[in-house]
Amino acid sequence: ASNSPAPANHGSWSHQYGDPGNSANSDEDLAGARTTADLKVRWFGRPGADFGLDRQSRMPAPLSIAGRLFHQGMDRLVALDANNGAVLWGLDIPDVRRLNMPRDASNWCADEQHLYLAVKERAWVIDAEDGTLKSALPVPGDTAGLDWGYIAREGDRLFGSGVRPDSGYTSFWTSRAWFDGQAGSFGT
Repeated sequence: ASNSPAPANHGSWSHQYGDPGNSANSDEDLAGARTTADLKVRWFGRPGADFGLDRQSRMPAPLSIAGRLFHQGMDRLVALDANNGAVLWGLDIPDVRRLNMPRDASNWCADEQHLYLAVKERAWVIDAEDGTLKSALPVPGDTAGLDWGYIAREGDRLFGSGVRPDSGYTSFWTSRAWFDGQAGSFGT
């Protein structure tokens, strides 16, 4: 599978909040658009609304870089052509789910060639073009027995943190309202 070339001045969203520094800026010039009326839908359709979890559970943001859009669903992910929505590849990964982004770190980031995905104690390095697993890296440092927490890519380095196993938010079937918890409740 391959993707179509990105238009000129096309930005990227390679981390949860845009870039490793959380700038919430894609450096997109929006083709000179000043209002929403100046914007147009590029594509509509697959993978559809049923692919991802409800946004209320605050799953990781989709990533977009080098003409590819990566989107997580329920224990799976898909790579799409960001310009026309064509499905490039997909993976089913039972341990990939991470939720509640206001209180946890995202489990993925990307660069032009790779998608980096925290799956328990390993960071999967996935070829962005075809979805092939290239390697699975342990948590950096003296971190035996820890899972990946934060993961980021900057230049030629992959950064990350270690967290206790199974400490990330993964449940969305709960009556405890962890996604909008108040002071003193489970979600704070």
